[in-house]
Amino acid sequence: MAERAGVRVPRVDRVIKAGGPTALLVMDRVEGRSLGQLPAEQISDDLLQRLWAEVHKLNRAGIAHRSLRAANVMIGDDGRPWLTDFSFSELAATPRQKDLDLAELLASLAILTSADRAVSSAAAVIGAPGLAPAVPLLQPLALSAATRHAITREDGLLAATRSAAVAASGLSVQPLAPLQRVGARLCLVR
Repeated sequence: MAERAGVRVPRVDRVIKAGGPTALLVMDRVEGRSLGQLPAEQISDDLLQRLWAEVHKLNRAGIAHRSLRAANVMIGDDGRPWLTDFSFSELAATPRQKDLDLAELLASLAILTSADRAVSSAAAVIGAPGLAPAVPLLQPLALSAATRHAITREDGLLAATRSAAVAASGLSVQPLAPLQRVGARLCLVR
């Protein structure tokens, strides 16, 4: 569905039934490197804006990636971004799921570049109204474990990203969204 929406994703060649409810996807290989493996000097503002353009197309199509971090962005040999690993994606995504994608990518990009560059590249593509709903989600509980651990090692980076996003979105100070992690618990019923 993302490919149909014009998003740069690996093309699905075929689906193979693997027994039971399991199916395997055979996809084209993207030649390049993960965004998280690129040296900082190779992450240009143009690259960041191209990435946000792909994310914007994805969101306009009603799709949430749900794991939108640097490790799941490939930079092809042509220097253009590809979105990969849609194993947690949602086709009929809620606005909140799409906003969580934006917060995740903002935090992930801030780690690689800076809070200001991550936010300014997003604002240049999705605009202040598109950026605003992600601001209350720029908090540890809203981020994947990998992003959360990486950004907490950078003292004050998440707060700086949130501040930059507040300024770029034209909001006054925005309270954090109420979130709560829910863990699985085993309940025995007799």
